[in-house]
Amino acid sequence: MKKVFVMFLVFAVVSGVFAGGGSQGQTSSAPASAQKTVNFWYADSDNMGQYVPDGFADRFQQAYPQYTLNATKISGTAADLETQYNSAKMSGNLPDLCFLTLTSFISLGTSGNFYDISGPVASWTDKSNIMTAALDTGLIQGKYMGVGMVPAPITFVYRTDMFEKAGLDPNKPPTTWKELSDYALKLTIHDAQGNIVQGGLDIPSIDYFLNISEPFMLMNGAKVVDEVTGTPYLDDPAVIGTLDFLYGLYKQGVSLPFNWQNGNTIPFMNGTSAMSFIQVNQYQTLITNRPELKDVVKIAPPVQNSKSAAFCGYRLLTIPAESKNVDGAFSLIKYLMTGPEMTIRMNTCGLVPVRTDMKDAYITANPEYGQQVMDTVAVGKGAFIVPWVASLYKFYGPAYEAIMLGQQTPADAMKQAQQQLVADIKNY
Repeated sequence: MKKVFVMFLVFAVVSGVFAGGGSQGQTSSAPASAQKTVNFWYADSDNMGQYVPDGFADRFQQAYPQYTLNATKISGTAADLETQYNSAKMSGNLPDLCFLTLTSFISLGTSGNFYDISGPVASWTDKSNIMTAALDTGLIQGKYMGVGMVPAPITFVYRTDMFEKAGLDPNKPPTTWKELSDYALKLTIHDAQGNIVQGGLDIPSIDYFLNISEPFMLMNGAKVVDEVTGTPYLDDPAVIGTLDFLYGLYKQGVSLPFNWQNGNTIPFMNGTSAMSFIQVNQYQTLITNRPELKDVVKIAPPVQNSKSAAFCGYRLLTIPAESKNVDGAFSLIKYLMTGPEMTIRMNTCGLVPVRTDMKDAYITANPEYGQQVMDTVAVGKGAFIVPWVASLYKFYGPAYEAIMLGQQTPADAMKQAQQQLVADIKNY
């Protein structure tokens, strides 16, 4: 299977593109001769294309007059990411700071492309106001190689109308595995032929990137992957027990088959299931397209077993190892993570803040779901940060699918996937 990545940010690098291609800030109280340029790459994801050009350079330079900001919006294709980044590295055109997705952070960061900012992070006076989950996302083998700025959580959602029809309290969504299982069975409706008319809980038949199964494993106390030692544990009893639970529900017919990576196939998004796990932006899109569901579709707190867990991707800020202005780049990180700038992104771009002192503001701005989203982000974990994460998907994906098709038991499938993965990562 070819290497597969889910990417929202890609870099387009052509020699000479960046000379004069950015938006230069014009305001500074420092003499031009004393200023140092901070080159910043960003993509038009998460509405950054709206946020950065809207006076950001001037605000940054007012706070840090010793720097001139050169912000460049990047475009390109996902398939070209590593080739283009390495081309810029070879030609000496890498910026001082990058805004990139967790997938790109893993791919490039585990290959030694980023500067170790553990020292600057340790002395960062505002560090205590940043969520631990956001900071930990930037760790590679115990060292800070980036800082999580924009979370992309997958939230637990449900339909209050379907709850009411099933005799369930619409104000009390399930919070434990036992309740989740009981609710799923009560909410499922079959026709006379046994076909699913309404699923109780969306359990994907295809989950190559562990978007749904990973948080369930973490809820169950499974290690899955030791990111410090680079050791996989797919045959861990807690991993197998998790898949026993998910398949046990799936084979009882509580879910239509679907591929979670293809949002168009998620039953909940099509109105054919009562509970699911979807991204916040998918929830927002659903409500925008069908405003009549505003008071019907609800986001619930994270589910728990031995502990709470959720899947949460991230966009991060990273400093390339070849940065010519590390101090300026980290100053830019600190400024992007300030309360006023995060408030602008929250209010104009709808982004979830990762400052603990902004939790109440986000909840006030989004009373229908703010608390639940913040709780999800607080326990969120994204893709495992190891250089062989593509190999994990390569072997886990087919094994998971075989389980859901009833072709292999969870124990046999995970034992085989573990053996394949261990053999494959010897090549890294």
